[in-house]
Amino acid sequence: MPHLSPLSVGLSAIVWLAVGLGSLSGCGNEVILVSSTSGGSGGSGASAASGQATGQGSGQGTGTSSSSGPAPLCGVTTLASGLSHPTKISYYGDSVYVTAEDPSHPPPSGISYIGTPRILRVPIAGGAASEIWYGSYTWGLSANETGVYSTHFDGTVRRISPAGGDEKIIATGESFLTGIVADGTHVYWTADKQVKSAPIDGGPATVLFTDDGTTYPSFAIDVDADAVYFATYAHDSSSAQIVREPLAGGPPSVVVGGLLFPEALRVTGGKLYFSDLATPTIDTGEIFSHSLDGLEAPVLLASNQAMARGVAVSDGNVYWAGGLEGSPNGGDAFPGPVTRVGASASTPQIVSPGTVAGGIVACGGGVCWTDEEAGTVMRFAECVP
Repeated sequence: MPHLSPLSVGLSAIVWLAVGLGSLSGCGNEVILVSSTSGGSGGSGASAASGQATGQGSGQGTGTSSSSGPAPLCGVTTLASGLSHPTKISYYGDSVYVTAEDPSHPPPSGISYIGTPRILRVPIAGGAASEIWYGSYTWGLSANETGVYSTHFDGTVRRISPAGGDEKIIATGESFLTGIVADGTHVYWTADKQVKSAPIDGGPATVLFTDDGTTYPSFAIDVDADAVYFATYAHDSSSAQIVREPLAGGPPSVVVGGLLFPEALRVTGGKLYFSDLATPTIDTGEIFSHSLDGLEAPVLLASNQAMARGVAVSDGNVYWAGGLEGSPNGGDAFPGPVTRVGASASTPQIVSPGTVAGGIVACGGGVCWTDEEAGTVMRFAECVP
């Protein structure tokens, strides 16, 4: 269990290989029976998927869907398929934005987590996916009303038009870029053991945090109206933290300390939702909620889960998606289901089993996620009679 601790601020890089890869075990969760419909196929070039989801599909989950005409976009739906290593995902408006590899230009031999050069727009109501950007490998992705923001292997932070064809370079010369998030005026990112911000229209970057020799930031980062929040890892692997930096300035504070490997976080509705590991094996994941007013200790929502690579909150439920893809040397993938629980705790329910998710995000009354091994973009929403 995490605990509140005094401030020991620092910043991060990614430590995937520091986590021991334990075997995944069943959690005894109730499986939700949902309709499973299919969107289009991935294809290649600027168009990556096509077609309104119709009829009975073969995606994950069980149940039935409309036998003629457009299928209801509820249950588990395939929004895009045939993609190469879809990973990061963000949502705004009527679409999700995802990163994917270019099969004709794969990562160098022996390198798996180098990033993805394509950014695709995928409508959540069905229809063709389109490529809005291609270039340097993309590490982080965040979309809102002002644009699609991304961090790249070439050391740039960019704002891209949701329709493609227009971009703004916000920062250059950055090292080890990872997570990114934006609000209506600024963009925030993690890079080279620092957290930085800059105006969305460009301008000098401000360093918000720097590694002090004890902790460093991961790529888990989010922002609300008052502060930016990010997770840190500890140099001695003993006390990772989630830290809050006020947007108005002032000293940082530790929201939650005593963590092992906080892989994902989300801030919404005055609460922080995050994942951690109980031990250094990927099947001991824990999901917590924590009131940002500081009046309550973190609440354990679920335990013994596959390590969550993303957390999302939609319609009073907390969703997470876990698993790791196979190694470039042919190692087995470690699938983990998409699971949900009530925001104030209940019995966890499996939404979609056997996923190797690169990320998950709330999207249009449901949740959307990428499946790296299957090459798909998926969506789940309640089917309301």
